[in-house]
Amino acid sequence: MAKYRFLAVAYQEDRLWQAGEFIDKPDDFEPYWYMKPMDAAAKKMAKKVGLVNVEPPDPIDELTSIGASPAGSKTGILAGEDVPL
Repeated sequence: MAKYRFLAVAYQEDRLWQAGEFIDKPDDFEPYWYMKPMDAAAKKMAKKVGLVNVEPPDPIDELTSIGASPAGSKTGILAGEDVPL
């Protein structure tokens, strides 16, 4: 089992986890940015999925991008686009 520590509040396994709490996951579990690997198995998987030295998302960017679609997206409403009500 791989051991992770939560870096932020997160909802997993039908439970709200607080930052600083630990969780054991299977060795093949792909962690999220808010989970710090604590043992060799967890560090190996974090490296495999590219979570080594990853900066967490900026909450301001998350808030200001609401309603905007990624470049090249063919669905959704683009920022600044008039929408009939």
